[in-house]
Amino acid sequence: MYDNAVTTGAINEDIEGQERPNSSNPGADNFSLESIRYAPLTPDDVGPNAYEDINTSTANEYEISEVLAYPVPANNILHLNNIDSKVNKIEIVNLEGTIVLSFKIQAAASRFTINTSKLVNGIYMLQFSKKGDYSKSKKIIIQH
Repeated sequence: MYDNAVTTGAINEDIEGQERPNSSNPGADNFSLESIRYAPLTPDDVGPNAYEDINTSTANEYEISEVLAYPVPANNILHLNNIDSKVNKIEIVNLEGTIVLSFKIQAAASRFTINTSKLVNGIYMLQFSKKGDYSKSKKIIIQH
């Protein structure tokens, strides 16, 4: 063995030289199970077997069906299919947050066509608003 060798054993002091219990977790000494707000995830919480408690979820209350927007990228015309019957406004917003086109939907329409010929090439967000100001966004690309 070397003269300057250090014998190693269980480390029982923290960086400040304070004694710590054997079951301590360095860097997390100030946390306890009581400070954890949510229960740990289980395999049933994620993936294809995930379960949503319908008694506590509010997602269904405001859900807007998945809208099909095509073609991607759009040139002069953008077609929208599967629009929720409760949607009353569709807006196209640029990435700076400016509304560049806005359409009010008077009657329930599951299909809608938008003339995009005056839009500059780029990425935009489609915003679908329901009565009550809830909205859902979908990214679109315009390329002439």
